[in-house]
Amino acid sequence: MKTLGLVIVLLLFAFPCHAEDITFAWDASPDPVDGYRLYYSKQSGVYQYGPGSPNMLWEGTGLTATVTVTKCGKHYFVATAYCLDDNAVEFESGPSNEESHVVKPHVNNLRK
Repeated sequence: MKTLGLVIVLLLFAFPCHAEDITFAWDASPDPVDGYRLYYSKQSGVYQYGPGSPNMLWEGTGLTATVTVTKCGKHYFVATAYCLDDNAVEFESGPSNEESHVVKPHVNNLRK
């Protein structure tokens, strides 16, 4: 399968706990698929793939996903496509291009 093209659209919301919503969008696979997965890592290129992975943030059939990141620092994201054969054996594509996003701490209510 072709690697999915990943486009990042950031929707940033300043919460006291530093949470930020990030919306990802990708192109549909040119091959028939059963769904897509979005993975997260704190280290570039280091992901554990597959169902039940601790790195999986989202799974579904749509072409967008919004996730909430609550920890400060740099975060990395990739998407994959997957399909099941007639015997329910799963096949997962290689990862899309990697996108990163930095969650920064917020300072509130500075007074003089």
